[in-house]
Amino acid sequence: MLGPWFWHCYAQGYDVLNALRPYQRMLDDVIDAAPIAPGMRLLDAGCGTGNFVRQAQARGINCRIIAVDACPAMLARARRKCLTATGGEFHLLDLNTPLPFAPASFDGIIGCNVLYAVRDAPLTLQRLAVLLKPGGRMVHTIPRYGYNMYRIIREHLREATWRERRGFLRLLPALLLVLACNLLLLCVYSISHPFIQRAGHRKLRARQLEEIRAYLQVEGCSLSIAKTYAEQNWLLCYEKKEAACPA
Repeated sequence: MLGPWFWHCYAQGYDVLNALRPYQRMLDDVIDAAPIAPGMRLLDAGCGTGNFVRQAQARGINCRIIAVDACPAMLARARRKCLTATGGEFHLLDLNTPLPFAPASFDGIIGCNVLYAVRDAPLTLQRLAVLLKPGGRMVHTIPRYGYNMYRIIREHLREATWRERRGFLRLLPALLLVLACNLLLLCVYSISHPFIQRAGHRKLRARQLEEIRAYLQVEGCSLSIAKTYAEQNWLLCYEKKEAACPA
């Protein structure tokens, strides 16, 4: 949908989100929903600048994380940021194509705000589910319809210390860059999104949870949905059903 130029610009300011308390809580919500434990083998599908990998390492979770992304600029930043830490490896791979991993080779799969950037989200989810071990969990975040960055910033400032509030001013240029990129993403996402094609805005706002369940259901997995990121994102948790025992 969006070319390399866009993702290169996005990468320049994306790490500013790490300074926002709601964003940190979103990453923690993903870790807890998985749930991630030492010794697991995880796939970070669409790792961006490596924020999830860094958060898992900061919490002292000793597991192997295979992180993939289609944007060289994002991946280069992720490698630099996680260079001194152990447990993570990074590969340039596109989620629009099948990934070169064996079926049932991951204990968990993570995707933070990546489903709107792929051409066919249901197909991508189904392909990822094949890589998940029976009983494993796949956790994704995706913006809610009516996503409002202002509410995220407001929640951060309400909880921040005085020093954090003063430091927030230095973050504004990068934050404005991210906000502009998010607006462009949401415009492209809204225009191409099947929810919009099937329903009017008012109807969609009232029924988006029902639409999410129908559109992003994955065969062979149960789905639970919660809110995260100052209630501006959906947290989708898929649990792969255990293989049936032979008769």
